[in-house]
Amino acid sequence: RKQSLEEDVEEYLIIKNEVEKIPKLKEEIDPLRLQTTNHNKEIENIEVEIKKLEHIPGKRIKTMDTITSLTEKYNSYILHIKTSNKLPNIESKRETASKSLNETKYQSRNQDQLLADLRPKFDKEEFFRTEQEIKDTDQNVAVIKNQLGEKRINLKENETKLKEVGEKEEKLEGLKTQRAKLNTIKSFLEKLRVWIREFVPKFRAALIAKINVFASEIYRSIREEEDAGLRWLQNYDIEITTSKSQKKFHKLSGGEKMAAALSVRLAILKSLANIDFAFFDEPTTNLDQTARINLSKYIHNIKGFEQLFVISHDDSFKRQSEYVIKFTKDDQDITKIEVL
Repeated sequence: RKQSLEEDVEEYLIIKNEVEKIPKLKEEIDPLRLQTTNHNKEIENIEVEIKKLEHIPGKRIKTMDTITSLTEKYNSYILHIKTSNKLPNIESKRETASKSLNETKYQSRNQDQLLADLRPKFDKEEFFRTEQEIKDTDQNVAVIKNQLGEKRINLKENETKLKEVGEKEEKLEGLKTQRAKLNTIKSFLEKLRVWIREFVPKFRAALIAKINVFASEIYRSIREEEDAGLRWLQNYDIEITTSKSQKKFHKLSGGEKMAAALSVRLAILKSLANIDFAFFDEPTTNLDQTARINLSKYIHNIKGFEQLFVISHDDSFKRQSEYVIKFTKDDQDITKIEVL
């Protein structure tokens, strides 16, 4: 029952909506009625006009019959009027053709007269002979043209080759110039090689002498022996001289050998690089305790350098160092840095 009531309410609303539209529709109907009245009046006027024109179809049929009967005559007129329009042009062409014909006849009579005059002079054998010569000449011309084409091809090939030769000549001139420069450089290098051969021994002697000065100073500071002198010989052997003895490297003690070798290396570094610092990376490797202590003392005594850096796992250098930076790792493998 509720559903039926809802349907009735919905139908009521629809009807109510349509009823509300009625006043508006009435307002719209009045203008439409007025328009309808006006249209009816216009239709009546049109019907009156149509009655006035009822005789037109019959008159049109008569007119068409008249046109049909006159069509053949009209076509004939059109054809003749076109022909008559062409008549002046045709007449002009006829006069031109007549003049041309008269002129041609005149020339023909002259040619006939000329032919009659030349016939006794015509030599048939000479004519055939000349004709043959012309054919032979044409053949020779054809052969010459072919030869000329071949010559032109050869000429182009020769021009290409000549161009290549010119390029090679230019390249050759460049190579000659380069060769002359290289010969000059070669001559200079040969002279320079001679100069170097003459200079190297002197340079080596001077360099070793300079190294010996630094090496002696470093050796004296390491060993704390004021009267000691070190010589690095031409054969690269080392000789230590004091006021009491003169020894070659193989006769030195272990400490003397270490001090001498260290002195020569530092002297070479200072002479060649002209620097005031040096690095020692693990210098005590494979040395016993006594040698490690001596080496740390020797490095501490070195003079002539502003700074000396020692990288080592050995604590022998701790007491001889101004600054100590210690790197350690904890259980978590984290590096720690300490300045001691």
